[in-house]
Amino acid sequence: MNLSLRLRSSRYKLVCKMKGHHDAVTVLAISEHGVLASGALDGIRLWSLPEGTTIPIPHLGPATRGAISALTWVTLGESDNDLLIFGTTSGFVGIWLRTDGRGAVDVVEEVVIMKIGQGEEITGLTTVKDATGGCIVALCTLGGILQLWVVDAAAHMTSLFSKQLDIVPKTVSFSSTRDRLVVFGSRCGTVLTLDGVSGALISRQTTRRAAIAGVAVDHSKDMFLMDNTWDGFDLFSMSTCRWTRSFRTKDSPLQSSKQVTFAECGDVVVGGDDEGNFHVYTTAEGSLLDVLHQNRPGMIQTVTSHWTNGRSWIVVASSNVGRRSTICLWSHHGEAAAHISSEPSTESPAVGDGILRWVMILAAVAFVVQNSSLVKSPSSILL
Repeated sequence: MNLSLRLRSSRYKLVCKMKGHHDAVTVLAISEHGVLASGALDGIRLWSLPEGTTIPIPHLGPATRGAISALTWVTLGESDNDLLIFGTTSGFVGIWLRTDGRGAVDVVEEVVIMKIGQGEEITGLTTVKDATGGCIVALCTLGGILQLWVVDAAAHMTSLFSKQLDIVPKTVSFSSTRDRLVVFGSRCGTVLTLDGVSGALISRQTTRRAAIAGVAVDHSKDMFLMDNTWDGFDLFSMSTCRWTRSFRTKDSPLQSSKQVTFAECGDVVVGGDDEGNFHVYTTAEGSLLDVLHQNRPGMIQTVTSHWTNGRSWIVVASSNVGRRSTICLWSHHGEAAAHISSEPSTESPAVGDGILRWVMILAAVAFVVQNSSLVKSPSSILL
């Protein structure tokens, strides 16, 4: 299989493939020190980039913790050590402490595991560093709970506030000034801005979409990117929630939610399609730079990016339910995005929902497939 199939030039090159998950990969996150965390229906794995070698991990605990639904990294002060904070579909939040091995094997230990509320899916996690060497963690759940926690350098957690929202949150993000929280509603197209200390509502806006699917935010450039589930992804102004342009991939009959990301310091946008490809566009003009083939059969729903030493990394994972998943690291080294070709902009509605609900739906589909020769096998999971 040719993994570097593209339209014109070869902007991104395949660096390595990582295999180890035995089920769908649902979320990816890269630390400041180049450690990739991959969350899946079968737990978490850690990888050293760019080599793609595995890092030993703690015992994952009982299966009742649920599948991994959210991941985020934060570096402790100026050290080489990181905290990996994760959430699950059963409402658990955990923290792993990664201690740099300084040439030897990194040491990773679980230092926190707790259940939030009634055990509803953790749909979003975000962090921001504080002045004490620790961080502030914001999380939201499928039941509409928004919580803020302080995590100190010893990984002790202290609650700041817990608030019941009137929307079903898809994800949460700190503003560029770090004193506000932005919450995206998954089923109503609503974007809430809240005070980062008290949780008081500051503003309520709408994307004029029926729902919000995968979201990526770049507060420094006042924009956010949203998968529209129909035929690509859309760019919006962060301050006004007004649509700016669309990036067309391919028609999506399944209307499945896919993750999207900004790369190259916000100069390009990245998202997948239903046929195992991911697309790279310039943010400003919507010019197509790359179409790279990653996975067959199955759609691309899980993606993240990272910028390090003038090199842009894009990490893409297959999302095949009940099958081994492959994670690929792609890299581009050079100047900012060039303009290669243009695609027309079109506006489209969007649909999205939580991981757990769609795991159940796809499990039912899989049962039908096993008992019918007329239906093809399902190959992916909604994120």
